Amino acid sequence: MRNRFSNDNYYEKEIDSSDNGIKYYFVLVYSTDQQLSKEFQQTLQILSKRFLLKPTLNRSNGLTFIQIGISEQDQLASSGEENKKELKTSMPTKVYEEIERMVGTATLEHFLDRGEIKSFYALHSRDKLKKLYFFKRLLDPKESYKIYDYFGSDVSLYYDFLRIYNKYLIPLTLYSILVSFFGTGDRHPINSVVSSIFISIWCWHFISSWGMIQKGKKESANFYKEATNIFQLLSNKLVNKYNNIQEFNQLRAGPMVLVATSIISFLMLLIAAFLILLFNRKRLFQGYEIRASLNRKESIAIGMRTAITLTIFGEIFRRIAQRLVKWERPSTNAAAAKSFMRKIFLFEFVTNMAFPLASAFFTRDSAFLSNTIAWVMITRQFLDKIKSISISFLRYYGSKWYYFKKSNPIFNNTDHTQIQFTLDQFQGSMPDQLQLMIQLCFVCFFVVPFPLASFFALINNYIQQFTYLINFQWRKRTYDSDPLTTLIVQQYCNKIAKVIPILSIIINFTILVRTYHISLITNVLPILTFLILIAYLIKAFLIPKLK
Repeated sequence: MRNRFSNDNYYEKEIDSSDNGIKYYFVLVYSTDQQLSKEFQQTLQILSKRFLLKPTLNRSNGLTFIQIGISEQDQLASSGEENKKELKTSMPTKVYEEIERMVGTATLEHFLDRGEIKSFYALHSRDKLKKLYFFKRLLDPKESYKIYDYFGSDVSLYYDFLRIYNKYLIPLTLYSILVSFFGTGDRHPINSVVSSIFISIWCWHFISSWGMIQKGKKESANFYKEATNIFQLLSNKLVNKYNNIQEFNQLRAGPMVLVATSIISFLMLLIAAFLILLFNRKRLFQGYEIRASLNRKESIAIGMRTAITLTIFGEIFRRIAQRLVKWERPSTNAAAAKSFMRKIFLFEFVTNMAFPLASAFFTRDSAFLSNTIAWVMITRQFLDKIKSISISFLRYYGSKWYYFKKSNPIFNNTDHTQIQFTLDQFQGSMPDQLQLMIQLCFVCFFVVPFPLASFFALINNYIQQFTYLINFQWRKRTYDSDPLTTLIVQQYCNKIAKVIPILSIIINFTILVRTYHISLITNVLPILTFLILIAYLIKAFLIPKLK
């Protein structure tokens, strides 16, 4: 049997005694967007009686992976004594012959030519299946290898680094909640211990995952490229539709998100400046001492402002790059575009790491440092979440309006296809419309209140800084001994800004519950998050009433 996406070196036998004697895997990939024929369904039933089938649904592109587990013991038992030695040395070839014998000669090729099977290939190691799953869940294979093939290994290194960097934000989010719960500053020495533990755990996960990706790329390059082809093996008709949607999205959806982000950030600064000038009155100044809680507020404000700035600059550079470089069809000026893209990835790499490193050298308070870094990551996490959801909705409704309004014959009765291609982050068995409603509720009730609370925290910080400057000029005192004043608006901002940790817990709890594919996240972290939420609510509402 002919395999279209393989080479001989890929199927060398690997010595492994794990997984209950199952040594070799044969993977079928077929489409779930079309109705399967009775002949193909009967073939799957025949294979299921002889082999171990493990169907895995990939909702992002409508493909299903069928892993057929073949035990070496079973294969040897079904062969004669004279063929056992030969079978041990050429097991992958015998896998094909066994399947041919079960389903008929060249039946899989027939299904492949007819479009029902998108690909088939053999995997002879359980470890490689785990690497495929890890690589698919952690990084986008299509984008990663486009960058690797076109821009080179160093840009791919930056890209993978940033993707994993943003993927492991949940531990630091939990850490920041703990720091907020225990307080900050010299009054609580336990903060240094908590900070060190959480930062160490996060760094260990990050470095180990990044190393696993780089090691896998070097040792199993053929495997990853073959797996990448699986995600791109679609019929020509669907590929043309997807390219049309992508071309429309690059022209419409991208600039809209960039403009919206820039306008919101600019309005936040204008409103903060207006409130500072409006409430700059001597009669509103009161001599309350709030220096004890300023450390935490400063770290939150600095972290959020840094994250917003980095996000805006990153989006601007990305949009410029999309104009200069076409992913599918590189421009004629490929050398200049390649050099420009290297600089962009290098810029994002430096900005993601320069701020934490600089803070580490210029800050003596470890709790203040780690809390600031945590809020940088939290804010960037939610900004990226808002951006991804917004782009998905713009892609879906924009492409639907654009193509259906013009009565494009290609897009007749393709609602399901558009949703599959545009909302690529949704996975599960729920109907597509229900997924849309859940994401809409997620945005309205969880994501939108977070920037609002961040907005009030920023206003509070600007007011504090401005009143400090006025007090310093009037009373000529030092920073530490100067009693900072409180404004009426600042008091309301403080109350609203206290909602931030609760919103952070709720949002991360929702994210953790939805990521059901990892047992650690589904079992341990949601329970821990819920317990922290209960502890915070008791501290914030119940303890003051008891006093």
